[in-house]
Amino acid sequence: MVQIARDQVIAELTAEAARHVAIPPGDYGLRAWREGQAFAGRVSVLPGESRVVRSEELHSISPYPSQSKGPDTSLVSQAQEHGFFSQPTLSVGLGAQPGVTQGVRPLVSAHTAIQFGDKSGPSLALNFAVGTGTTPSLTGGPSTHFTEGEVFLFAGYRWGVGSGFWSVHIGPEIGGGLLFQSVEDGGRTATALAMGPWGGLTLRLSQRVRLELEAHLPITFFRRDGQTVGVWLPAGWLGVAFPL
Repeated sequence: MVQIARDQVIAELTAEAARHVAIPPGDYGLRAWREGQAFAGRVSVLPGESRVVRSEELHSISPYPSQSKGPDTSLVSQAQEHGFFSQPTLSVGLGAQPGVTQGVRPLVSAHTAIQFGDKSGPSLALNFAVGTGTTPSLTGGPSTHFTEGEVFLFAGYRWGVGSGFWSVHIGPEIGGGLLFQSVEDGGRTATALAMGPWGGLTLRLSQRVRLELEAHLPITFFRRDGQTVGVWLPAGWLGVAFPL
């Protein structure tokens, strides 16, 4: 068992050793052997928490010979990431963003994402936003009320770093979707392409629950009045994330 922050081995257990180990809070890299095969993993321990290491948290690696106590940089590296699509996490959040039409109020935005990897890795996100607005009449009559919204599917990648309970991440994303508007006499839709940076700040509340503050800053391209236009549509969400 290696304390990642200090790159220091703090415990070595044999098959006959006790199954409970008292350790300070923090992030730890693990290595285990069974029938000649080596496994590595990473766990986090909160203050006062009793942590059970599950078999699915250990990932097969190339077999290595047993080592005595001392810094083990390979173990720390292997504990950081365990493959491109490992450790999926579901993230859900609620926030706000602007619309594309003048006169629309800020849209209420819902965000759902599946992220892979502990702090870095690919992600898929589904965003939905809706809001209302009014357009003044050109003839002096009553204003026209309308509903505007959008739905987008994004693919992206994030690079993250962390210390203790906190971590931050940033990366690019690209996606496509629909913009829609509904008025009293009908409605219209437009397909759109969006791309830009995104990032977030994460606070680990427990072993399975994290509080996330995320934002993305895409430029959205779509056809309007026979021309292709690009509109900056930033959005932000506050939500929670938990492993699947």
